[in-house]
Amino acid sequence: MIKSTTTIALSGIDVPAERLRALRQEAVDVLAESMKRNGLIHPVTLRKRAGRGYWVVAGAHRLAAAEKLGWREIACVILDKYSEDEATLIEIDENLTRSELSPAERARHIKRRKAIYEKAHPETKNGATGKGRGKQLSQNEEAKERFTADTARKTGKSEAAVQRDATRAKRVEVLSEIINTSLDKGAELDALAKLPGAEQRDLAARAKAGEKVSARKPPKMDKLVEQALRLVAQMTAAERKIFLSKLEADTKARHRAVAAQAAKDRPRRDQAGGQLPRRVDEQHRRILRAHQAVARGKPDRRRVPWLCGAGARNGVNAIAGNGSGYR
Repeated sequence: MIKSTTTIALSGIDVPAERLRALRQEAVDVLAESMKRNGLIHPVTLRKRAGRGYWVVAGAHRLAAAEKLGWREIACVILDKYSEDEATLIEIDENLTRSELSPAERARHIKRRKAIYEKAHPETKNGATGKGRGKQLSQNEEAKERFTADTARKTGKSEAAVQRDATRAKRVEVLSEIINTSLDKGAELDALAKLPGAEQRDLAARAKAGEKVSARKPPKMDKLVEQALRLVAQMTAAERKIFLSKLEADTKARHRAVAAQAAKDRPRRDQAGGQLPRRVDEQHRRILRAHQAVARGKPDRRRVPWLCGAGARNGVNAIAGNGSGYR
């Protein structure tokens, strides 16, 4: 049951120590300014404590903003006869729906929600024979589908997004330690999920200490490119000048080739609405950018693997003095 909106003294309200979403001071400051101008638009949600007082279910930032403004009481909605798990589900769903959660925070919320959901509906954990869509689903597939469908419906997220967060939560052991660190990104969570627990904990400790670490592996570089970069670093000024001049000439030749191909493909561009040639041209532009980066002596490792043309090969051969390449 939900009682009607009422007013409660701030002194009688407490925030549980173990909340999934930590208070963000910047969010409190913004809310305080808004509440100072417009008042409280959405009441906080509370539930009764054993004995006296209330626990915050949803609205901890609004409560903190009210305290900052020096308010003595606040409008609230009190949940009556709700269990702790039911109240936690309300908190989770509100955060997933309304809050700007980081990837790690979102995965933690989904993990906790899944645990509560499967505790309340154990048949979805063990699964049942799926029906519909023309095939029989396995037990695991049925359980997965039912949880994601329920969560997606109540939070407005897609089932794919819910499943992605559930997978991250299952495979990443250090979610609570990496919130608001360099590892709190979707790509980093996916990379962490592939690492053993010991490596995850080591990276999490370093990230928590303020170090800018990454769980992603650097892209593998073509052996020819690695050889070219090593040789450039070892060149004399005269050798470097020869190499880079030939590389620049090759870049210009490729630029002319791209322009010629674009002109040749113009009829197809008109026919295909501009999409197909644009994709082709983008690949050529990546190659050109890689050549230009190396020519400047500042290769970008994200683009270096595209450096695979005759310019690099001939430049390496010329500097290596193996009898082929540039003269």
